[in-house]
Amino acid sequence: MDRFDYALARLLCAAAAGDKRAFRALYEATNRRLHTIALRIVGNPLLAEDVTQETYVRVWTQARQFDPAKGAAMAWLSRITRNAAIDLMRRNRRPMEDIADHADHLASLPDPVIERLDMFSGFSRLPEKQREVLTLALIYGYTHEELAAVLRVPIGTTKARMRRGVRQLRVFFDEAALTS
Repeated sequence: MDRFDYALARLLCAAAAGDKRAFRALYEATNRRLHTIALRIVGNPLLAEDVTQETYVRVWTQARQFDPAKGAAMAWLSRITRNAAIDLMRRNRRPMEDIADHADHLASLPDPVIERLDMFSGFSRLPEKQREVLTLALIYGYTHEELAAVLRVPIGTTKARMRRGVRQLRVFFDEAALTS
């Protein structure tokens, strides 16, 4: 546990005992980071402020649940922020629209089968290792770190394969656009 997280853990434990000054110090030490997390999730600064406020309400009421032996204080706070952001987004969902209202627009869109065939053609031209990295990253959502672990190669290798693959796909699609 690093010094910052150790200090946060102590502040959380003091806040759990009702120490308002410790809670204020915890807020001062973490509010920017937690607001940034909220902003990344909800994508709106005003909503992120609401999420941050909700986070600290939850922290104050749930601080007794924090156990430094189970994990880092910042991770615990981040998880509360993430959950508060997701809860807010669920509450703010708009009602489903009737797809029939958009039928004309949908009918005018290009055929997705053709787009998929173009993508398949582009991927089939890539070397196997580049195709594998791009498929895992773009379709399955693997991070660079996860790719390196799964493929058992250095992270720089996965990044280089991805960069080369994307470059080759761009060339392929640029050439396809010129010929059509």
